Amino acid sequence: ESVKTTGEKTSHWKAKAPLGTSVEWDAEVTSDVEGEKIGWKSAEIAEVPNSGVVEFRETKNRGTEVRVTLTY
Repeated sequence: ESVKTTGEKTSHWKAKAPLGTSVEWDAEVTSDVEGEKIGWKSAEIAEVPNSGVVEFRETKNRGTEVRVTLTY
């Protein structure tokens, strides 16, 4: 539903959940390599603890391949 920046490496997330509910959590960027990857982890008190990384890889003919690894 929304993402708000709360600091240089922190943000607050709100997402839709089943049965018309929503979940919210704070997250921190754990790695940021420009043009290559962005990693994050949720704060320890998150309703749904999560972490992950988004990786970007250039392809010869199709632009950019995006790979997301999410753990919750």
